[in-house]
Amino acid sequence: MKRHIKKLYRLKRGEICSRLKDFETLWLESDDEKKFEELAFCILTPQTKAKVSWEAIERLKEQGLLFKGNAEQIVKGLFDVRFKNNKAKYIENARKFFTKNGKICMKAALKQWNDDVYTCREWLVQNIRGIGYKEASH
Repeated sequence: MKRHIKKLYRLKRGEICSRLKDFETLWLESDDEKKFEELAFCILTPQTKAKVSWEAIERLKEQGLLFKGNAEQIVKGLFDVRFKNNKAKYIENARKFFTKNGKICMKAALKQWNDDVYTCREWLVQNIRGIGYKEASH
């Protein structure tokens, strides 16, 4: 089994490294709204396919609801997402949590751990409803 996993890793290593680089670039170069889009996507993905979740995020952005809508409005854009009522509330609450003076401020809030990813992950799990350890690692 261990050999099989190592062989699989060798085959996928380039893909894995590329995806990790994408996440690093997102953190270093994107604005807070883009970071919030990723957080909202992570809220949607449990028990919903990634493609469906991302399409829902795109829909919410097009409708101007991701950054301004309340849960009742957001849920209408989540028609193909499982547990949409709860997830709409989680997105609204996460947005409120990270909003300061009318602006999303995620990087400043998360940077307080000075790259201690484990403490940051634990903080996200404890403070953002709808985020588990897998999503917080993202």
